[in-house]
Amino acid sequence: MGKLIRTAIIVISVIVAVVAAVVIYAVLNLNGIIQNQRGLILTKASDAVGRKVDVQDIHASLGWGVIADLRGVTIADDPNFSQTPFVQAADVYARVALMPLLSHRVDIEQITLKQPVVHIIRNQRGQLNVSSVGKKPSAGEAGAPAPGAPPPATGMPPLKGAPLTQAPPQGQPSAGPGALGQVSVSSLTVEDATVVYQDAGAPSVTVSAVNLDVENLGISTPIDIKLTLAALGTAKNLSPTGKVGPLLTNGAIDMNAIPLAFDLDVGPLTMAQLKAVPQIAKALPPQLQLTNPVTASIKVDGNSQTVAFNLVTDLTGNQVVYTGVLDKAAGVPLKLAAAGTRKDSVAGPQVEIQNATLVLGDLNLKAGQIQLGQNLSARVDSNRFDLATMGKMLVALSKYNAAGKAEIHALVKVIQKQPEVNGVVTLASVTVTPPGKRSIVGGLSGDIKMAGKSAVAGPLAFNLGSGHARLTVNAQSIQPISANYDFSADVVKPAELTANPKPEAAADHLDQLAVKGTVQGTTSAPTVTAMVTSPSGVTQNIAYRNLAVDATYGGQAVTISSLKVAAFSGTLDGNARATLGTEPVFNVGLNLHGIDLQQALVSQKSKAADTVRGQLTGQVRVAGRGDTFDKIKPTLSGNGQMAVANAKLIGVNIGAQTMRKVQGVPGIDTLVTPAIVARHPALFNSPDTNLTELGLTFVIQGPKIISHDIKATTPDYSALADGWFDLDKNIDMKAHLLLSQELSRELMSEKKNVVYLANEQKQVDIPVRISGQLPKPSVQPDIQFLAQRAAGHLVQKQAGKLLDKYLGGNSKNGGSSGSNPLGGALNKLFH
Repeated sequence: MGKLIRTAIIVISVIVAVVAAVVIYAVLNLNGIIQNQRGLILTKASDAVGRKVDVQDIHASLGWGVIADLRGVTIADDPNFSQTPFVQAADVYARVALMPLLSHRVDIEQITLKQPVVHIIRNQRGQLNVSSVGKKPSAGEAGAPAPGAPPPATGMPPLKGAPLTQAPPQGQPSAGPGALGQVSVSSLTVEDATVVYQDAGAPSVTVSAVNLDVENLGISTPIDIKLTLAALGTAKNLSPTGKVGPLLTNGAIDMNAIPLAFDLDVGPLTMAQLKAVPQIAKALPPQLQLTNPVTASIKVDGNSQTVAFNLVTDLTGNQVVYTGVLDKAAGVPLKLAAAGTRKDSVAGPQVEIQNATLVLGDLNLKAGQIQLGQNLSARVDSNRFDLATMGKMLVALSKYNAAGKAEIHALVKVIQKQPEVNGVVTLASVTVTPPGKRSIVGGLSGDIKMAGKSAVAGPLAFNLGSGHARLTVNAQSIQPISANYDFSADVVKPAELTANPKPEAAADHLDQLAVKGTVQGTTSAPTVTAMVTSPSGVTQNIAYRNLAVDATYGGQAVTISSLKVAAFSGTLDGNARATLGTEPVFNVGLNLHGIDLQQALVSQKSKAADTVRGQLTGQVRVAGRGDTFDKIKPTLSGNGQMAVANAKLIGVNIGAQTMRKVQGVPGIDTLVTPAIVARHPALFNSPDTNLTELGLTFVIQGPKIISHDIKATTPDYSALADGWFDLDKNIDMKAHLLLSQELSRELMSEKKNVVYLANEQKQVDIPVRISGQLPKPSVQPDIQFLAQRAAGHLVQKQAGKLLDKYLGGNSKNGGSSGSNPLGGALNKLFH
């Protein structure tokens, strides 16, 4: 501010000095000076300002005062800055009071400058060309008299007591360049001036249409100033009105203590005009867009070094866009008012804002105790404002259709680029609806209390879907995050929290859900722990009890260290770990205890629920990778074991169906006779299969589940199977149906050749092949295997007889040695 005032004063002083010098010498020698002493007049004017002054035409006349009209006025610039004139004026008009001249005092009643052009230049060292105004030219410059030398001989008597040459009285300090304390100007008018500012290395800035009215222009009294100019563009957009001075304090001009009092109207200015100035363009964020011109009113009061200011601007009629942050429509209130001080110092300008007010929609935000600089701070207080209105403008809220009220009271600091907040944010009946979803959070009410780098949120009460929830967060540190949380809800329905819930998940609910845990680390890479409990609920159509989960998320990995839940009249526990990424990797282990198979199958709407009964106990561990099931299947690996107690197959009698299909076996034909069926109605006439034992161990290899020891046992038989089935419902197994020894004896007593189907334990062993695709695979006895076994037994028996005969045994029937008793025996084998 001091530099601006100093520059303006110097420019005005230069013009006044030139006019005063010309007027004085012109008046005192009015009859002949214009024609004969024009050079002397300009020399005196040049001496006064330290710059060469040239005037194309000087005309003076006497009336009630002295009137001087100067045309084509040019004031040269410091040659170290530019060869372009410092000031050019097409016409300078001055009227001087006559009577004060008799006392060697110059009272200029009016100065009018028409269409002046002023060049202000700043070099690379930060020096302005106005800084050398009033200095004596260096030795050797043309027309530059030595300090203290008498005026050059001009044929004109020296002017005694003239204000431009008179030394100040003894003991009185100089009043500045040219001894301006002897000159007063009542009124100064500048019409249609142009100021060109050139900063080293930057494009020049031209301020046009400068119109200035100055009253009481002197150094001992306040100066009234009314100014309008086109700071940017060609239309008037800057209008300061007020007072400057008095310039003289204690007999001297202190450039740092010149009083100022201005009302400044700025605008209308467009964004394009503001961005045309490099210094302003650098300060404006590229994300900021304003559709209409901007206006502002500023009040300034103080001095050239320190001023207090009040700024008011109204952007209600503007559409204001800050990309990614704000999109305010035209017509929505947006007003800003600020009061503060600006002070020049060695370190540079310092701006302090004592208080500020922001009106945005129905938000009324007041800021006080504001400190600017490397570390920022402010006390912020707001009314209770409507989030729905704010949600239409703030991009972060707009997509969530926020509603409700909020209120802020806080001291905000930014220390070494780290934010600190001390205060409270109050939320009342806040509702948030994510894009494409129903309202998830509604009626959120509570306080968020912040204390520097820590904060406490809650308890916050809110509706979560149709449930009622509470959340408390205690953050010992915000950055980095170190917090614990406690969440609870009477019921959570996942379908209410998703955009497109699946119909089968509509009935899912988690009752009395509680989640406690911690959050550590940074917002981009947090570590989260969670202890989840729910005494009852339904998920994936599975009714559960006593759900308890301990889980951790961190480093792009989810670890479930403990999972316990009761379901299907049994319990399940286990653990899991999954590494997230483009190709997730997982490893899951589960232990099942007494799981009711019918309930489990019913929950998944499997047709097998009508057939399978029993309680499943077992362990399984499986690992894999991939982000879709088709990618996961070939990577699967694992193992496990299963056992089913009280197993039963409803409507399926495996043993009876298998034995009835044993037909065409050599020497046996049909295995089961009507007499056997009659003696065992429970086995052959029952529609079901009761299993006293069912179990297996297995290995998972890709999509296949392989087992070599599947065992099923009933009171009358047992089955052993070896083979595989896969996740595409393909199956290929070989099984052996082993009849009990009692049933085997009965069959052998009915048909003695059945003995040929018995194993070493005297049990009938019927091989079965199960192949095809579930749920309707092909189940067939291996008749070829049975025939080969039976034929083998018969051949062995007949071969013994033949050997006995040929080695000395006697035959009752006799026979020709040329006959084929083995062939005959074989021919009778199945008769």
